[in-house]
Amino acid sequence: MKTKTKLEPKGIGGWLLLPLSGLLLTLASLPSDLYGPLKKIIAECSASCDGCGGVALVPIGLILFSAFVMATFIVWLLSLSYRRSRRFPKWMKISLFACTVFGALIGLCEYMAMEHGLVPRKSPSVDLWTEPLTYALIWIPYFQWSRRVKNTFTQP
Repeated sequence: MKTKTKLEPKGIGGWLLLPLSGLLLTLASLPSDLYGPLKKIIAECSASCDGCGGVALVPIGLILFSAFVMATFIVWLLSLSYRRSRRFPKWMKISLFACTVFGALIGLCEYMAMEHGLVPRKSPSVDLWTEPLTYALIWIPYFQWSRRVKNTFTQP
């Protein structure tokens, strides 16, 4: 009697391509995402006050440091996926959450700059953390329960 073997999806493909391409796009768009807030803080600081007494260094430093950490983390995460490491799904879920925190951090830095009068008052950029939060709510369950992820990133 022949038994049918159920073919399970395996390998990087299907829906798994979307979050991986999202990582690449996040890495590529990081400089342009940072350019706007940094340019705004620096321009307003130089136009509105003489040197700002170092007040602008706090949000600028936080933005640059968090961008460096995020870029390094994304490169490491992509290397895990390339090697099909068992650790990749767990760290991918963490990175989705970290993107939400990173966006909120940039929004906080913008708010700090507004509070110190470095930039004109306006509503903070809510989309910097709501978009990554939406992605996290979609992709974390995928990485938790997808057969393709389990078959691709687990070694028998």
